[in-house]
Amino acid sequence: MKVCGACCNELPKESFSGKQWKLNQHQRRCNGCIEAGNPLQLSKPPTIEEDKLDEGPSCWICLQEGLNDAGQPLRRDCSCRGDSLGYAHLACLVEYADKKTYHYISEISPRQNGYIDFGVLRSGYEKCPCCYNAYENDLSVDMASAFVAFIEKHYPGRKPYRRNLLEALQLKLSVLSFMSARTSQVQREEAKRIGRKMLRIIRELQAAAPSPSEANKVARFEMAVHFMVGQIWRSEGREGAQRSIPMFERSRDLGIQLGETEYTPRAEFHLARAQEIVYGVDETRIARDVETRKSFYAQQIAEFGQDATSAITAGRNLAFTLQTANRSIEALRLFKKIGGICRRVHGEEHHLTQQINLETTERRIQVSLINETIVTVEAVRYKEGGTHEQGEDIVVKGPITSNQRIGEKEFNVPWQSVYLPLGTPVSVRCLRNATHLNGKIGDIRREDENARRYEVHFEDENLNPVLVKIENLEILFELPDL
Repeated sequence: MKVCGACCNELPKESFSGKQWKLNQHQRRCNGCIEAGNPLQLSKPPTIEEDKLDEGPSCWICLQEGLNDAGQPLRRDCSCRGDSLGYAHLACLVEYADKKTYHYISEISPRQNGYIDFGVLRSGYEKCPCCYNAYENDLSVDMASAFVAFIEKHYPGRKPYRRNLLEALQLKLSVLSFMSARTSQVQREEAKRIGRKMLRIIRELQAAAPSPSEANKVARFEMAVHFMVGQIWRSEGREGAQRSIPMFERSRDLGIQLGETEYTPRAEFHLARAQEIVYGVDETRIARDVETRKSFYAQQIAEFGQDATSAITAGRNLAFTLQTANRSIEALRLFKKIGGICRRVHGEEHHLTQQINLETTERRIQVSLINETIVTVEAVRYKEGGTHEQGEDIVVKGPITSNQRIGEKEFNVPWQSVYLPLGTPVSVRCLRNATHLNGKIGDIRREDENARRYEVHFEDENLNPVLVKIENLEILFELPDL
């Protein structure tokens, strides 16, 4: 609904021509007023506030507001921000990408002796032309599907069709595997079908006795397929993780054979994660993973800067690994750092920002209550905001069920009945023989069950780990600034 600047009536879109619908209120006339020759009554332009109320977002390609003729809504799933920037209909985005890609293969590539830069070829389907960042979530899947459709339509008569099709299928498989934790079962099955199709094409290419350089290119496709399908399987619980192990092993072995520096460490990391799900935790391997991810994060910052999406993603992955290693304070500080960068670069709606926010704003401290049975609950605070002086209670909320749902009931429990799991952030208090440690913060890394003491590793790396009784530890509900 919009207001006609002549009769001042609020009318539906059908009452205006396409041209008039796009004009501001003080310039717009409905079809009836144009036929009757009624003059504009609103001679003064509306204020910014009025204009914002009157004008909603429109497609940056076709300039149409709301649904298009096919009933498709406006979509925006990238790093564009503001009330109007970056919105478009899927059909418009696909048409724009198709025209850009067809121009490249029909006009630009022939002038370069037929050379195809696949980064350029897929860019229209991979990145938003407004913010130049990758499409996200279901929009990224829809655009990757459009790229596959484009190759299947325009490339069968061009050489090499099968390798170009592999490029398109790999883009779609990559966005599905990247979203593996958020994809539906239907999307996961589609990813597996794409993987099987790619492997069939790869076997056909390998059977054709390619040149050494072509054989290496085909092997890189195989390495990527095993890695990405492995990610899909690993997201499906213990049985899926078991099926992913040989896939990650194959991807790793191919990476070593090809001297690949990207997929080899990634395959080793995800292989270790899958083995952890199936066989249990290996502390030595986790410590090694932390150092590997620290090195990779530093490398991404050095090469691309801390604002780059690859650096933010590497930082997030390092923080998750630190959590696995029970280094929760270091992980939380890193989450806060990269969260601020991600909000500034990509905005609040970006999936990376939202994922990082969950680890900071919605952080939960889980503890266990030791009574006749062991019950897991969320520790909320000390009673009446105090610390745990002798006999003081801790306010908890729960219980937490196997699917991580938390009961709504809050109740008080004596601190003596609370078991602190590894990784709990704590501060030391009331030590008599090591008073220099009072007030220092750290993580619980080990428990001495016989003495009911916890080994605390301090944030201050100049301090050695110590065993501390539970009565000398205070749960750190809020992390102090450095």
